[in-house]
Amino acid sequence: MSWLKHLPIWTLFLGIFIPNATENHTPTNTSEDAVLIAELEAAIRAEMVRQEIVGAAVGIVKDGRTILTKGYGYQDLDHKKAVSSNTVFRWASISKTLNAVAAFQLIEDDKITLDTRIHTVVDNWSNSGDKGKITLGHTMSNMGGIQHYGTYNRSAYTAGNNSYNSKQSVAVFKNQSLLSKPGEKYKYSTFSHNLAGAALDNVAPNGYVDWVEDKIADPLNMSSLTPYSTSIGGFDKDCSGALKTTKEGKITWKLPGGGWASNIKDLTKFMKGMMNGTLLDNTSALWDDVENGDDNYRYGVDKYNSGTNLRIQHGGAHDDVRTILQYYPNRKIGVCIMTNGGDYVNVYQFAHVLRNILLEKTTSYDPRNKCPEDDGELKSTCGGTYAGVWRKTDRETVIRKGYGHDEFYEEWKTMRDRGYHCSDFETYLDGTKRKWDGVFVKQDVKQAMWRGAGYDKFKDKWDEFNADGYRLIDLETYMSGSTRVWAGLWKKGTGKYAMYRGQSQDDFGDKRKELQSKGYKLIDIETYMVGSKRKWAGVWREGEPEKLNRNYDTDDFKQLRRDRRDAGYKLIDVETYKDGGKRKWAGIWIKSSKTESYLLCNLVYKYNDQIDDGYQMIDLERY
Repeated sequence: MSWLKHLPIWTLFLGIFIPNATENHTPTNTSEDAVLIAELEAAIRAEMVRQEIVGAAVGIVKDGRTILTKGYGYQDLDHKKAVSSNTVFRWASISKTLNAVAAFQLIEDDKITLDTRIHTVVDNWSNSGDKGKITLGHTMSNMGGIQHYGTYNRSAYTAGNNSYNSKQSVAVFKNQSLLSKPGEKYKYSTFSHNLAGAALDNVAPNGYVDWVEDKIADPLNMSSLTPYSTSIGGFDKDCSGALKTTKEGKITWKLPGGGWASNIKDLTKFMKGMMNGTLLDNTSALWDDVENGDDNYRYGVDKYNSGTNLRIQHGGAHDDVRTILQYYPNRKIGVCIMTNGGDYVNVYQFAHVLRNILLEKTTSYDPRNKCPEDDGELKSTCGGTYAGVWRKTDRETVIRKGYGHDEFYEEWKTMRDRGYHCSDFETYLDGTKRKWDGVFVKQDVKQAMWRGAGYDKFKDKWDEFNADGYRLIDLETYMSGSTRVWAGLWKKGTGKYAMYRGQSQDDFGDKRKELQSKGYKLIDIETYMVGSKRKWAGVWREGEPEKLNRNYDTDDFKQLRRDRRDAGYKLIDVETYKDGGKRKWAGIWIKSSKTESYLLCNLVYKYNDQIDDGYQMIDLERY
């Protein structure tokens, strides 16, 4: 087998663009499979939108047969390079499962046992004290007391990224102290599996890598499996929720615990080989109970449930990848997922959605800590502070943050094509670059967006959209160089409709009273400075009178919101601004019985909690 090297190039920002990937491989299926696959693919695309996953590859096995291996989205957004079934992803910690299979193959071949003490086969591992008592079984089940990273000597590995040297791999961490006595306590550890891999390297006839090639890759025809992959790179989020590019770097030094890679076709073949028992005489030995061990972790796999519902799995995580292998050995169904997302991607949630379809079940998955409700602002630890208004509507909502000007337009088009409309947007400068945040709601309505227009040009566009039956729902203004420009979101609608800009505070109040008397309600406000004078703009639609309050200090605005809520009024729009160096607030309230929510925590990782609970973000304000 020739080990493949893959070096795709990428950079840029996301949208969730999900094309039909090039060079995808779909096995021959029955007509019944075709219906199932259509449902699975719809769920895959929906989950990628929901989690803002840039690119993914998915493999599905049903009745012991591969029914789908396909790529979705992009690995390279600059050049629109799609993820395909041939795209090589690093497995990350799923490598530990491969490592365990190789170990049990060598056990079945009488080359080593679970009770073999590591120091007897790894000559640079200590034979004294507790380290001398560590066995292969301890390393495979994370029961050796070995640290998971911590302080280690990465420079001890000098073999390079295209050569596996098990002795140097052990040298990286061999001087660490143990966290507990062997066999006493579970501690998940990549170094524990690296130590196991070194033992295998010394007992396998031609070494660890050749054993995996000859006994796992070749029998399963895994032509892309490689220990020497170059990261394709991926995406993570900064603490403000904006996507950023990231890349893991070289990882051959931790090959047994996290360095193997392949395309989705070969990861699926590996899962199917485990499922169908073609790699081991007794595959279930991998999930035998471990004395004093973790509730779920066994030998390179997690075990959940028993009998028909027995589920075996392992996930993987690098800075630029999230992966999962998950299957039901007694039902012969399984899911493999590889994504180029970082910490913000939840592949367990992703797999849960797909296995629900395969099992014909509807069960919830909620691993996150709930964000407490509060009357305060929604705060982030970087990139600005946020105020958020949420309403219980049970409409599916996703949020996009930190997109460049052109990238936001591309994402807006993609989300529109997926049946979402942008109900609210916010713009700001990140250094010298203009960025955009947006709230997208699952609602298949006709919509329009226009940005960067001067005062008169925007009025012309407003008239044009108005004539075509579109109604402005969100108005923004900002400076482009020395010129003030305007942006708006429209959606199809009818009824009375008005927009006024450039009003002083008093004139704006008078205009609002005048329009109220004619059956209009204010739905959106925007304030800005022209020289030293504050100006106000607003959008009105037909409806019952609303309440407007402006120029409140932060604490007073919080109390006002409580009072309005108790009186049955709920916020629909918030505007914040500085006046004389002090933070001020304005808000529009309407009569509503729907539940309203504010949060006081990090927006980036918590807004999905609200979405999962059926809340729609009505307004997002950055300041």
